[in-house]
Amino acid sequence: MRRVLVKEPPKQALNVESALSSLGFDLHFLGSQRYVKGKLEGLSPAQLAGLKVVFLHNGQPMLREILGTIRHKKGAIGKDYSQELEGANLDKLTRLIKIVGVLLQTKVYLFRKCEESGGSYDEVSFRV
Repeated sequence: MRRVLVKEPPKQALNVESALSSLGFDLHFLGSQRYVKGKLEGLSPAQLAGLKVVFLHNGQPMLREILGTIRHKKGAIGKDYSQELEGANLDKLTRLIKIVGVLLQTKVYLFRKCEESGGSYDEVSFRV
């Protein structure tokens, strides 16, 4: 196997990670919807507002897509990200945090030699 690319997490996801850590989230459980929703229910309204501000300043295309604020067609009217984020309920915030958990993973792309095809390389992707 030959390593071709190592993709590190984006800066915006790292900024959200530090905010989540300061609020007491265990980063290993960000993929668990039950864990994240339970932690969000335990936060005060001021802490939730602060978390929304962190998401506002660290927007990612995947996060905007969850809130439905990406314009898919030229000339289509998209909703404003900040307005959608202000009105986001706990379920939407849970989904956003779950996506951040995926974005925080380091991706390693490998090529391996395939014996059946005469030694050509096939792409294999692993998350570390």
